[in-house]
Amino acid sequence: MLWRLSNGNLASWFAPGYSASIAIGSLAGIIALVSGHLVQAPTAKKLARIGKELQAAGGPPKPEQLAEVALLQKRL
Repeated sequence: MLWRLSNGNLASWFAPGYSASIAIGSLAGIIALVSGHLVQAPTAKKLARIGKELQAAGGPPKPEQLAEVALLQKRL
């Protein structure tokens, strides 16, 4: 989008002012998207897997399961 709006002159978007704010915000959004796909999604899937295991077991969780859940929650 920045490329199209700048007509190929990206340097103009990094000049002080409104356009620099838009460019920095866009970069932050891309970083958040990548982080979500590479870190958050796999972590949430692991937590869901452990939750299903705990439900299926029907008893109290094992200490190693609790430790893994705590680690995953901290990562999220």
